[in-house]
Amino acid sequence: MNKIIFNPLFLVLFFFSCSKQKRIESKLNGFWRISKVYIEDGEGFFHDGNQYGQLQFSTNEKNCIGMVNYNYINQNGVVLHDSLKLNSKYQINAVEDRVLFLQNLNLYNFRILLLTKSDLQIEFYDLDNYRLTKFIFEKS
Repeated sequence: MNKIIFNPLFLVLFFFSCSKQKRIESKLNGFWRISKVYIEDGEGFFHDGNQYGQLQFSTNEKNCIGMVNYNYINQNGVVLHDSLKLNSKYQINAVEDRVLFLQNLNLYNFRILLLTKSDLQIEFYDLDNYRLTKFIFEKS
């Protein structure tokens, strides 16, 4: 007969990961206004530009709604426009400090760089366009 043995280390890790997830969710809840967008393209060039918009996280429904528009000038002097539009459920991966959004059958995997009661920094690697985009938000 097989015996199930509970490893105390597993229970401690499980407890702390659950509490970390709750802390992340409580800090995320609310309105976040974009303050800066940084783009690193596939050739290693950094760009920043004009941006506006906000995101609203609702932890009760595990939903995020909002839009961030931004433009920047690439190394060839061309002005590029892009946006982040979210109206989707989200999931927190507290072990890897990730927030995942499933929208229109696409999975967006953002890494949480910084999360405090007033500041949020997340980044997303856009594989289609070979660029890393960092979004810096302030709590509204």
